[in-house]
Amino acid sequence: MTVIIIATLVSLLSISVFAEKKAGAESTKINWLSFDKGLAALEADSSGKHMFVDITASWCGWCKKMDREAFSDSAVISFVNQNFIPVKVWGDSDNILEIEGSRVSEKNLAKGEFNASGYPCFYFLTPEKAKVGPLRGYQKTDRMMEALDWVHAKEYEKQLKETQVPKVEQTENK
Repeated sequence: MTVIIIATLVSLLSISVFAEKKAGAESTKINWLSFDKGLAALEADSSGKHMFVDITASWCGWCKKMDREAFSDSAVISFVNQNFIPVKVWGDSDNILEIEGSRVSEKNLAKGEFNASGYPCFYFLTPEKAKVGPLRGYQKTDRMMEALDWVHAKEYEKQLKETQVPKVEQTENK
């Protein structure tokens, strides 16, 4: 009986330590998804998160610098993982994605849907899938945090309201 209790305690302790290590490992990097999985997560999300889209390329030096600097910063990692659905689109990849019944390569998605002509390029999608962006080129860590905070706080809605022409009620001429 004592052996069974000790074995059970050791098993529970091992599971607990493994879960803590796994949770800790997830918090040391951004949990990037592919675009198709990101869309599914956006549709299933009820918390109102935006999608953060990083359009990158394997050969892009500035993209690698973003990964080493801004996307390795603990504040950026935490903020993105908690407040966004992070997605990477590889603009040089022929990987085929299934998106709403259509098949498209990541390369064609980057160029066709997001008009990416250089890398890195960032977009945000609202919970309703409307595009906010683009933010083009390398971003220092503080600038990336400002952009993330701006989108998370929905500051773009204020700017849209300011640029809309007010409706004028028509009156009848008598």
